[in-house]
Formats: sequence, C-alpha cells, structure tokens
Amino acid sequence: MGYIYDNLRPGEKIVYQANLHWIMYVRPGLFLVAVCLPSLDLLSARNAWAIPAVSWVIGILWIVSQIIRYYTSEFAVTNLRVVAKIGWVRIDSREILLSKIESVSVNQSVLGRVLNYGTVVVEGTGGGKVEFPLVLAPIELRGRI
Repeated sequence: MGYIYDNLRPGEKIVYQANLHWIMYVRPGLFLVAVCLPSLDLLSARNAWAIPAVSWVIGILWIVSQIIRYYTSEFAVTNLRVVAKIGWVRIDSREILLSKIESVSVNQSVLGRVLNYGTVVVEGTGGGKVEFPLVLAPIELRGRI
C-alpha cells in the first residue's frame, strides 16, 4: 500500500484494504495449458518451433503482466475517502470523498458469487466513479464503504 500510504491526508487513516482475486490468473493459465503445452510435441520437428515459441512468449508475458497488475493495484477505504490505484508505469488513480458518494453497486457473476469476487462501483456526485475490478470479498468492501 505504498501509494495510498504516501498520499494520506493529515488525520486520515485506512479503514479497509481490498485485494484483487486470484481469478485474474485463470485466463492466462488456461492459455498456457490449452495452447502452449500441446505445442511441446511440435518442438521436436524441424522448423516447427516458431509458432510454439511465440505462443509461449505470449503466455508468459500475459502471466507476468497479471502479476505486475496484482502487486501494483491498491484499493482502500479511509475515514475520508475511497481510493483505487491501478498500474505501475501508467498509473490510474481515482478517489471519491465519502461525503460525495451517491451509490455503491456490486457486480458479480454466478462464478464470482461462488468464489467471492466481483466488481464494486462507487459513484459520486458530479459523475465521479471509482471501480474496484475483480476485487476479493466485494460485499464486505461495499459494507465498509
């Protein structure tokens, strides 16, 4: 929580911190299993290495990008505001003061309900919006807000 801690206002304290759910790794993992692992048999054939090598690079880069996204995303509720920060090189940071919040909604699929993840959308006056995508325990986060 480096970014949020570094940007706390005087007297402001973090009430709740949210994390991303592990479900974000499923799609790149399925890609590696479905596309890359079957290509291992092709590696023995001469001149057939280019397509499998590209698929492995894509799969590994996809996993690495998700790891970076996981560790560089910060979501918090403080005693004054709601803050979401996503990104490392290109940072997307949004916040809404608690006094300006109009609505808090939770979007969950059936799988999200079973695995306890979803997207929390906080809307404020004047059209401001803070999204917490693929967050763990979205109902608890909504309650804390």
